[in-house]
Amino acid sequence: MAYTSTVDIQDFEVRKTVHTTLGKIDLVEHSCFDREVHCLNLLKDFDWAPKIIVLNERTIVMTNVGVPISNTNAPVDACEQIEKILSDLKSIGVKHNDIKKEEILVKNDKIHLCDFGWSSLGDDFSFGKDTISSKEKPHGIIDDRKAISICESFVNQRYGEQHLVIDWSRRLGNEKVKSMIEESGLILTEKHALKYNDPTIASRFYGVRVSDERFKSSLDLYLVIDPNPVYAERKTTKGLRQVNTTMFDLKKRMRKLVPGYRIHATDNIQETKDNLRVLGLKYKNKKFKSVSELFESIKSLKYVVMRNFEGFPDKIQIDEHLDIDILCEDYYEFKRAVDGDSARKNFRYEDGGYRILNWVSIAGKKVMMDIRFVGDDYYDKRFEKDMLSTRIFDADRGIWIPNEEYHKNGLIYHALIHKDEVSDTYAKRFKEMSIGDPKAELKCWMEDKKYSFVRPKDKSVKFNTYV
Repeated sequence: MAYTSTVDIQDFEVRKTVHTTLGKIDLVEHSCFDREVHCLNLLKDFDWAPKIIVLNERTIVMTNVGVPISNTNAPVDACEQIEKILSDLKSIGVKHNDIKKEEILVKNDKIHLCDFGWSSLGDDFSFGKDTISSKEKPHGIIDDRKAISICESFVNQRYGEQHLVIDWSRRLGNEKVKSMIEESGLILTEKHALKYNDPTIASRFYGVRVSDERFKSSLDLYLVIDPNPVYAERKTTKGLRQVNTTMFDLKKRMRKLVPGYRIHATDNIQETKDNLRVLGLKYKNKKFKSVSELFESIKSLKYVVMRNFEGFPDKIQIDEHLDIDILCEDYYEFKRAVDGDSARKNFRYEDGGYRILNWVSIAGKKVMMDIRFVGDDYYDKRFEKDMLSTRIFDADRGIWIPNEEYHKNGLIYHALIHKDEVSDTYAKRFKEMSIGDPKAELKCWMEDKKYSFVRPKDKSVKFNTYV
């Protein structure tokens, strides 16, 4: 792909050299360099616009305002921010005319807009200046409002939830399925007509022996995004469990039109990942470059790293394994944000079980993350709520942690109640924290707070009652 400029990006500045030609287009004749300089000067009072530092012959050195928007950095309010930028442009009569994803930049959760070489004042490409060419953009004007849909797409990918629908018999037809998906508030992203010749695929897809007509003929598969996932308990074939209500209710409506099990739809994000693996289709998983990047991306969520965070963000190795212990308000919201992948196939929470251990990709490694959540009886429910409501932000580590009171007592509770015996690691920690009699301190504190000792719903966690 040909570009109008070459860009050298440094930590705090960007050096942009505008080319003289773009294919057969004479960029000098079109005044792209002079137009951009003039436009940036018009925009200098807007905090979302790059600021000129110095000008050379065909080079603009300007402030670094971030990297192109993507599904890993899109701020949750990206659409609102770009709307404000477009409003600011309109207030001074400027049109960008060439907004693509590469022109929408993100830095510290703030949207910026760059590359004004094809901009105009209204429909006047000369900006009323004799020194700037009035020749229009030769390769098609892009409506500035399309920037909103670009941001919306990335926000949906980052904060929405991917699912799939399969019409095994292809009886509903594309238009009917599409309309039902859209009426449910879902976004249809892809449609595939597929045929498999693998006799084992149906059993691998469902995890149980299957010998009916599914997979024996062509099928229609629809990939969708739920931009506002809501989970609640529903009665399913796997028992009463938490499911994505929009997907579950859509499946029920479709099955009324096509009786039997000729319709499949995923109930949760883990099922989507599992299904796509078996089908040989790619799930675009998030890969974080560092612990800092991961926690920066979820700083707006209500969570705490419960313990063993002293070495963050550089050291996350605890007792010879990579491990992060989280308490959050909503399991699926957090799993979606970090793109967790269940580490256990048996008894996992997504299937109505109790295992909540997830793998998260950080710096090319699979890092274990226990995602505890309010109401799971890891601690008393009020204990969990209070730990979250009194949390503090550790700016040095870039994470939310319990305050001193809940950190200390949460640590004692975990060591005494959740373990067969107090490990050397925790015994050392208690000594460092000047905790003389952990049992007595915990019992007194629990009674004062009127918290109960509760058996965790996660059966892999011990429950000792000797305190």
